Formats: sequence, structure tokens, C-alpha cells
Amino acid sequence: MGKRLIRLFTFFILAFSFITSEVYALSFTKPKVVEKIEVDEEILNEKKEYIKSSKITDFYSNWRGTRYRYGGTTKKGVDCSALMQHLYKEQFDVELPRTTLTQVKIGEQVIGNRENWKVGDLIFFKMNSRIKHVGVYIGNNKFVHAGRSTGVTISEYDSYWAKRYWQTRRVI
Repeated sequence: MGKRLIRLFTFFILAFSFITSEVYALSFTKPKVVEKIEVDEEILNEKKEYIKSSKITDFYSNWRGTRYRYGGTTKKGVDCSALMQHLYKEQFDVELPRTTLTQVKIGEQVIGNRENWKVGDLIFFKMNSRIKHVGVYIGNNKFVHAGRSTGVTISEYDSYWAKRYWQTRRVI
């Protein structure tokens, strides 16, 4: 009876240790539950707009006051389409075509009124039947461009520009 009791006791100890080791092992291999993080799309979009706005503002501070020169591509003198080329390449790593007439063909046209414009959209104007102009929207009814009389500047989208408005394109 002593041997039988020892075997039974040994059996229970082994069984108990096997069960607890399995439970212990399972506690380490069990995958952890990760809570689903919901992203507020509106906050994310505001952050993207802020980043774009900051990049354009930084670019503008380096080019502000540069005189306008038709066909110019440097800080010694720049035209509107070359300014947009520099902005998009330097700040967004996007290559734009050289002229306003080729830039107006890229991206996606923004349909509707100004409320649909976003920071970074290209705004195109027809100054007359043969002269076209481009700037970049920075929000709050303002845009950066290289004006013939002002050089690189920020302008208000007012009645002067509204009369000449052609279209808006979204590239970024």
C-alpha cells in the first residue's frame, strides 16, 4: 500500500505540474488584445493642411520680394509658373511642367466654388486672351504668386482676381 500511495502521489504531482506548466506556457503565448484606435479624419485632414501651409509659408519667406521676370527661373527674377515649379519640387518633391499652359493640364480640376479649394491647390487666371497666370492657394482667401508689378507676394483673392479666375487644380 505504501508503494501504491507513493505512485498515486507522484502521479498527481506530475499531473498537477504538467497542467500548471501548460497554463503558464499558454499565458505567455496568448496574443494580447490591442485596442482599435480610431482616427478622427477631420483632425488628420487639418494636420495635413497645416503641414502644407507651413511648407508653403517657409518657401514664401525665402522667395518673398523676388522680382518678376518673364521666363525667369531664379531668385534674380522669376515668373509665376517657375515659382510654382520651385515650390512643388522643393517642398513636396513634385515635378511640375514649366509653363502655366502645361501646368493647367495636370492634377485634378477642383469643381465648385472657393469653399472647395485646399491649401496647395494651384489657382489659374486668364489675364487676357493670351496671358495666363498661376498661384498657389494658402487658405483664408489668399494665394502666393509672382506678380508682374509686385514680384513674389501674397495676394487676396478679391474682385480683381475673381474677374480673371480660370480654374483650380489639385496636384498634392
